[in-house]
Amino acid sequence: MRLTTCVLLLSILGSPCCLAQDNPILPSATAPGAPEPKPAPKGRPLIGVALEGGGALGQAHIGVLKWFEEHHIPIDFLAGTSMGGLVGGLYATGKTADELREACMTVALKLGGWRESGDGISA
Repeated sequence: MRLTTCVLLLSILGSPCCLAQDNPILPSATAPGAPEPKPAPKGRPLIGVALEGGGALGQAHIGVLKWFEEHHIPIDFLAGTSMGGLVGGLYATGKTADELREACMTVALKLGGWRESGDGISA
């Protein structure tokens, strides 16, 4: 009885969702007067970077971005969660990896309990 009721409810509740997806409303390609998006240059793959969350990983994220800079690899897409989102957002504003590292060290030193070492900051 319970199984039949569950199947019946799922079929009734699931039907409108399926019907709604039959004719999706797609946004217009561009708004009137908006410039056309530039296609990616030919001959170069698009590169996307996803930075994960975790407060202690902030320095690692900055190191990864610095590696991309040193090897002249442009980043086309940047996404992040939690600390990765903060680092990625600051990087997307045009700050370099060295500027991000300096800002991170300044904040950590001001919060106290941290000291500067040769590789960055440590407790």
